[in-house]
Order: sequence, then C-alpha cells, then structure tokens
Amino acid sequence: MLVESLRLINFKKFKAHTFEFNDDVNIFVGGNNAGKSTILEALEIVLNYQHRGRAFSNEFSPDLFNSKAVSAFLASPRAIDDLPELVIEAYMKNVPDYKGTNNSLAKDAQGVMVRAAFDPDFTDAYRDYLASGAAITSIPVEFYKVEWMDFAWSVIKPMTKQFRALYIDPTRIHPTFGKNQYISNVLGTALKKDEEYRLNLNYREALQSFNETQEVKAVNKDLDADNKITQKKLSIAASTMPAGAIQNGLQLEVDDVPFHMIGKGEQSKVQIKLALHNKSKDIDLVMMEEPENHLSHIELNMLVSDIESQREGKQLFITTHSSYVLNKLSIDKICLLHDKYQRLDKLDKDVVKMLKRLPGYDTLRVALSKKVVLVEGPSDELILKKIYSLKHHGRLP
Repeated sequence: MLVESLRLINFKKFKAHTFEFNDDVNIFVGGNNAGKSTILEALEIVLNYQHRGRAFSNEFSPDLFNSKAVSAFLASPRAIDDLPELVIEAYMKNVPDYKGTNNSLAKDAQGVMVRAAFDPDFTDAYRDYLASGAAITSIPVEFYKVEWMDFAWSVIKPMTKQFRALYIDPTRIHPTFGKNQYISNVLGTALKKDEEYRLNLNYREALQSFNETQEVKAVNKDLDADNKITQKKLSIAASTMPAGAIQNGLQLEVDDVPFHMIGKGEQSKVQIKLALHNKSKDIDLVMMEEPENHLSHIELNMLVSDIESQREGKQLFITTHSSYVLNKLSIDKICLLHDKYQRLDKLDKDVVKMLKRLPGYDTLRVALSKKVVLVEGPSDELILKKIYSLKHHGRLP
C-alpha cells in the first residue's frame, strides 16, 4: 500500500488542500506552525483512526475544525445546513478492494476517509436546541457522527484493514499513558506472528501457575472460610486475560531499565529502528516526528544511515528541522510547507548527490528563505549583514 495524496477539508489550518506525496520518502520541512505535524496527525487519523495515540472518536473536538470554517458557521444562522464537515481522505494505490467514488472529489480511486458531519438522527434535537436560544460559541460536535470508510462505501475495521501504518512520537511514551499501545506496537513489529502467539500462550500459562502457588492457596483457604459473604467458594486468581491483552502486564526494558525511564534520544532511536527492522514485515508506512530530537550528532548519523539502508520499501513520512537529516535522506524528497506546498522532486540528481556528500550544508535555511543572496565567503557575509542591518532594515537578515 502507498499513499499517493492526502486531502484535508476544514481540518485545522487547512480549509481545503490536497498534498501529493512521493512513493518512498517524504520529508516535511517548514517554519513553526507551517502545518508539518498537522499533516502527520491527519495521516494518523485517516490510516489508524487515532489522534495522539487515542481512538479518534474519543478525541474528536471543535478544536480540530479550521478557524475560517468556524467563523463562517458562527456568522451564519447556524442552521443544520450551515454546520461544516471535517474530511480527511487518503488516496492510495495497491488496495483494489478500497476502490470507489466515496470521496469529496467523486473520483473513482482507491483510498480511505474519515468524515465528521452532522448526524441526521439528531435533527429534531438540534432544532430544539437552537429554538431554546442556547449560546453557541463553537462547532456543536455533540450532534455529529464520525465515520471511517473506504472509497467503496465500506466501514473500515481495525482488525481487517488491508494496510498497517505506524506513528512514532517519543513524547507520547509515559509510564501511565500510551504504554499499552506502545507495547502492542513492539509485539507487532519486533516479533513474528508465531513468536507473538507463543508469548501470549506462555504468559497465560505463567499466570495460571501463579494460582497454584502455596501462598495463593493459603490466602484462598482463609478467604471467606465461614461463608459469611457467599455460600459458594470465594477465591482470588490471576486474570485469564483475553487474547491480545498481554501488553497490560508487560513493559519494555533497555539494559534492565524500563523504557519510559531511559533517555528520550534512546527512546526515539529504539522506536524508529523497531519500525524499520520489524520481523512481521506487515508495516506499509511509517510516520516519524523529528527523528533528530535528543540525539547527538554521532547517534543521528547512525540513525539516518539506518533509515536509509533498512527502509525496505516502506513509505516514510518525516518532519524535521535538521538540514543534516534532509541532506542525508535526499533533498529531492523535501515536501516544503512555506508560502505554499511544494515537492522538490524535480531537483537535478547531481545537486542531490553533492548535498549528500556535504550533509552539513544549511539547506533548510535556504529552502525557508524568501530571498537568497549568494556571497563568496564568510567575510563577504559579515559585510553584507552589516550593510543590511545598519543601512536598511535595522535587523540581521
């Protein structure tokens, strides 16, 4: 499976926008608040039906709507027809079962979509709400329904979907938040299917053996011995967990240190490498938030080399603020979010090759500049800065 493009309607800062992607690597660069993370969030929602690690249906809120769409609604009579829709569509290839015209473009294509729109079942309730004169200061999402469907009009089910996408963001790992989901990802990527089944079976057998220990038997012997609580046998026992719930009782450790207690750089590195080296081989797409975070130059060099050599056909989506990362991964894979969205896929191959050899060149600074002045060397740059600052603008370029 490959994602060819992403279409956003009324999602965060994008009123209506389509983003075309490369089949292999997509490196999102841009200034702060340019929309890099928003694109990854949209991909996570439409591909995994999750937002920040939680089910999207539980995370859907008025804050996700485009501000212009919200303003237009609040300035309207606020009738049912005035309520905006929020749509995220991923146009794909190599998933023929998802082909159809259930998309905003009415295009016969392969893909999946998440659509949040007014639920007709609430028509009378919403009209009564309006008639009551209640103040409406945001999108009333309580009257919305959220659907996750393919372009063939079929509901997407997580267990049977025909692709797998992994989102990597070290900031989500916390001792009490996201651990189970992360352990589930580890089991799915670091183990083969038969290894995962054996691990589940052995863990369940270990829980059962706990019930046979002398300590547990001694507790159960005295538990409600006089039958004052119930006339039936009362005992405690280890939970016979449902299949797939093993992550509730496990934690990942690195050198015997719990994963959430190790350094952020090591967390990031472990997550990315697990995604790239997964044994199950069923991950189609990997999304990464700023892989350079918390890494030293040497560690970053090793990690980028690993990303290059171990991708094995997986489509990558990466946000970065590092010229080194984008130079090493190839500058022609840049998806630039600046005044407009633009891919640099037409760059001359010799330029790309040269910058791979000069990874320290500040490509990102050039890419994000509105105007570029080329000078011969550092001395000329100092003179230019002084002239620009003192004689024209009162600030450095």
